[in-house]
Amino acid sequence: MHHYFFSYKYISPPLLFMCVCGCVPIWQRIKQQRNIPAFPVAPRSCQMLGQFKGPLQYVVWREMRSALNIAFPPPLSVDFPPITLDPETAHPCLVLSDDLTSVRDGQIRRDVVDTPLRFNYCVAVLGCQSFCSGKHYWEVEVGKKPSWTLGLAYVSINRKGKIAASPGNGYWVIRLRKGVELVAKDTPPHRLCPTAFPTRVGVYLDYSGGLVSFCDASTMDHLYTFVSPRFTGRLFPYFCPGLCNSGENSTPLKICHPPLL
Repeated sequence: MHHYFFSYKYISPPLLFMCVCGCVPIWQRIKQQRNIPAFPVAPRSCQMLGQFKGPLQYVVWREMRSALNIAFPPPLSVDFPPITLDPETAHPCLVLSDDLTSVRDGQIRRDVVDTPLRFNYCVAVLGCQSFCSGKHYWEVEVGKKPSWTLGLAYVSINRKGKIAASPGNGYWVIRLRKGVELVAKDTPPHRLCPTAFPTRVGVYLDYSGGLVSFCDASTMDHLYTFVSPRFTGRLFPYFCPGLCNSGENSTPLKICHPPLL
C-alpha cells in the first residue's frame, strides 16, 4: 500500500493546525488580536490528516510560526533528531565532513578495514542514530545533484556487493538518477513525477505506524509514503550521494536540522 503526490499547499494551514492540535480557542484569540481575515474551509483532502498527522503537525506549525511571527514550540509528538553520519559504515570512496553532516564521493578508495559494518560496493553510509519507536523527522539538502538515494534501512541489511534496495531487503528509500528519474524503491518501484524536483528532502518515520514518508522540504509537498505492516528491527538513516561522474555529481548531501525556534 502506498500514497503519493499529496500537496499540503491546498489545505488552509490555520485550519489544519486547529484540527491537528485542538487549538481552536487559541487561534480564535490570535485572530481577534491581530485582525486576521477568515480562512476558507479546507477541502476533503483533510481526511488524510490522520494518516499524515505527524508531518502535518510540523508543516502547520512551521506555516503558522512564519505567518504570525509567534514563538511557540513545535509539535511534541514528532522528534527532530540531530542526525550525524557513521564513518564506520561509509564506503571507502566516500568523504565525510568533519562534523559528520555531509557526504560526497571522493573517487579515491581509502585504505580502510572492510568490517561487516562497512558498505563495500554501494557508495553509501548510515546515520549514527537508530530508531525502534516514536516519530522522527529530518531534512537533507540535495541541491541540484543529478543522483542520490535517501531513506531508512534496517541494521541487518546486506552491506556487501550489489544491493537491490526494497522494503523486502530492508530499505525504504527514494532515488534520483540522471536528474530526471525520481523513483520510490517500493515493491514494485514507483516512478515519481513532482512538478519540480526537490532541492531539500524531508524524511519522516512513524515507527509504530509503519510509515516512512518523503516530502519536498521547501514546499512541504508530499512525494511518497511507504506503508509497512510493522517494523521489526532498528532503522538507520541511509544516505547515498551517488558517484561523482566526472564532477557532474560532486556536490555533497548535507543533513539539515529543521528550524525550530
